[in-house]
Amino acid sequence: MKKAIKYILKMCGYKLVKDNAIQYDIDYDPEFISEFETLEPNTATSIERMHALKEAVKYVI
Repeated sequence: MKKAIKYILKMCGYKLVKDNAIQYDIDYDPEFISEFETLEPNTATSIERMHALKEAVKYVI
């Protein structure tokens, strides 16, 4: 099935490619992004929730 879809798309002039680039919001500072990329393999928490937690802790402290 996958080959057939690729073939049809190729005939129409399209090519499927994987998009491995991770898109982050502009308001995340580079320090937070590097921290998140370090923690990401060990958590199921989304980047939005991690950022909210960090901001909440900064607010309390």
